[in-house]
Amino acid sequence: MHLDTLLIISNNPLVDTINNISIIQVEGSSIQVLSAAMNHAAEGYHLLSHPLASSVKPNQNPYRSVLLAKKMGAVDLSSLKILHLALIKTEEILHESWACDQCSRYADDYQFLDYSLMKNAVESMIERGEA
Repeated sequence: MHLDTLLIISNNPLVDTINNISIIQVEGSSIQVLSAAMNHAAEGYHLLSHPLASSVKPNQNPYRSVLLAKKMGAVDLSSLKILHLALIKTEEILHESWACDQCSRYADDYQFLDYSLMKNAVESMIERGEA
């Protein structure tokens, strides 16, 4: 796998600073990010990072990023299933629990948390020789 096959789908503007990776910026919430990731998985991309990474719930952190890789061959049903379940869980959490009334106050911190997860995932791929 090469860096040119990696793709980050995100609603986090800070993720744009990760070099040498294709990034699709999504306008909207975690739900729109996960939906876009599912669409790419249906087109042959494979999930490389868990869509609900970290212990911060979607109603607490409005920023979400997903790392995928383009692979030739059949659609990865495991990636689709994980993304689908993450989307359902995110919708449930956002619908049933309190919304983050402090999100705008701590936006920089939430962006940095999401950015750190993505940057570490990419660096890990490079160190293991998978990118």
